Amino acid sequence: MIKFKSMFALIAISMMLAPVAEAEEVKDPHYLDIGFFDIHFCHWPDRPPFFLNVFSSFYLDQVEKVSIFLPNGEHMIDLDLSKFRQWKSMNKKTGKKQVKKAALLKNTVEKEFKSGWYTAKAYTKDGQVHEFKDLVDLKLMDRAQPIFPEEGSEIDAAPTKFEWKKIDGAKHYQVFVYDVWTGKKIHSSKLLDANSYTPPLKNRHGFKLMKTGGEYSWRVHARDMNGDPLYGDFNAGSQTHKMEFSIAEID
Repeated sequence: MIKFKSMFALIAISMMLAPVAEAEEVKDPHYLDIGFFDIHFCHWPDRPPFFLNVFSSFYLDQVEKVSIFLPNGEHMIDLDLSKFRQWKSMNKKTGKKQVKKAALLKNTVEKEFKSGWYTAKAYTKDGQVHEFKDLVDLKLMDRAQPIFPEEGSEIDAAPTKFEWKKIDGAKHYQVFVYDVWTGKKIHSSKLLDANSYTPPLKNRHGFKLMKTGGEYSWRVHARDMNGDPLYGDFNAGSQTHKMEFSIAEID
């Protein structure tokens, strides 16, 4: 068995094999007719680094089991298909909007886990086994450090910009804003390329997003890419805790 000493060797081998595949058609190993599989290597404040395993499908009801395996072939975990999120999305195969379901499961990254190709096998009720691949690089991404608003600060007016320090390896960010009193999320940005964000003054109902005298919090999610044939949606991501601030009352 060949042992690769680095992720660079793995990627080099993948690039060497690419011309062979191009003779037919290069296919993203995260996508098959039955669904999509990806692993995100996550660094969050409330737990040790973990994998977020994702399997989404228009045909989840036809799947009996999804098993995920380490690069050395050992079994890592089975997804719980009874717990899923669902939404309507365009099915390119049928050309219609249909219900899509996503089973997600977190598991702690153990010290024996290695970088490399992880495999997911989806076992369908017709007896077929569908095999997905995802390249995972176990390089932990730092969490964002706020510049403005600072945590615990009181500011004179609703912030016109959220700003944080750039993270090494992060290419995209997303900002979430919460109302401390209700505990509800009141705004989320689109995927951002810069380490700052200008929020709207009003919400979708036409009311002020953040009011004087209010208490709010914000957090930043960072990721290293946005779609890649080797790494899937993204490889590594991080998220801050909720950083609280208040807006001063007007005298």
